[in-house]
Amino acid sequence: MTKAELPFAITPLNASNNRALPYKELDEHRLIGMRISSQHGTELPWEFLQAGKMVKYHPHSQFIINNHLRKQAALDGLGITWTAKADVEKELASGELVELLTEFAITYDSFYLYYPSRKGHSNIFKLIVDALKY
Repeated sequence: MTKAELPFAITPLNASNNRALPYKELDEHRLIGMRISSQHGTELPWEFLQAGKMVKYHPHSQFIINNHLRKQAALDGLGITWTAKADVEKELASGELVELLTEFAITYDSFYLYYPSRKGHSNIFKLIVDALKY
């Protein structure tokens, strides 16, 4: 099973020498954040790995965008964003975006198609799982 890596992306135009940027200095830059829901009102914290431990950084973003437009905002040079590497692989390969803080990038387990409840699995579900294994 593959893992999902979440690096930071920024346009090369704004990158200059920021590759070695300590994550604590992010507040000195324009950030593109995300809010899970307007009901909760809090911005999603960005997570890092430092010395093998997860650290949560609470950004003070200038832009809050909850969809694919975060990538476009980074491409347009509006700031730094925290996003899944899979979402920006093409732009990283072409040089349209560059990674920052790679030494702090965190990797999560992959997404799952099914979340089991505490109840037993149905026979149909077992057949689907068996079919997907092969």
